[in-house]
Amino acid sequence: MINEIKTWILIAVAGAMATILGYIIKVVTAQVIHRLDEIVTELKQLTHTTTIQNEQIKGLQEQDAIIRRRLYKQSMRIRALEFRSVNNTDHQ
Repeated sequence: MINEIKTWILIAVAGAMATILGYIIKVVTAQVIHRLDEIVTELKQLTHTTTIQNEQIKGLQEQDAIIRRRLYKQSMRIRALEFRSVNNTDHQ
């Protein structure tokens, strides 16, 4: 009789422990899923921001290339004018 009571008590305690463990696992899993959702949201925002910044960088690089070409053309014109000026003064 006492052994049966001990067995029932052990079964009840094991059941209670399993219930508590299941609840803990459920809570931890929910917290992990919530945090993962937050991380995914942050990653989406960062990806969006990175895409916008990459487009801005590309636009600035294109503007830089245009400005460099213009400066190069202007410097070539100035050199040509200087060369003509030097040659004209030499001939006079």
